[in-house]
Amino acid sequence: MALKAIQLSKDLITVAEFKDHAGSYLDQVVSTGHPLVITKNGIAAGVLVSPEEYDRVYTKLFMESVAKGVAEGDAGLAVNTDEAKRQVKAARETRKIKK
Repeated sequence: MALKAIQLSKDLITVAEFKDHAGSYLDQVVSTGHPLVITKNGIAAGVLVSPEEYDRVYTKLFMESVAKGVAEGDAGLAVNTDEAKRQVKAARETRKIKK
């Protein structure tokens, strides 16, 4: 199930409006599945989604990250812990030198 498209006429509210009717907007997001874009001074400041949608999106991102890691490992691009530590130490030393 994909995230429903935002409808600017229905799914865009100001932070003041959200503050005044937070409970109703929370109910709306859960019942409709539509995210709400909350604006502050005319600029998007946040997006409200249902807990189910949040879980779905982040589970998908996590699984994509795992699949990428497995693919990199299969391609021989992974390094062992000692090598990773060596690379981190070298990067830190390089940053110290640049400062």
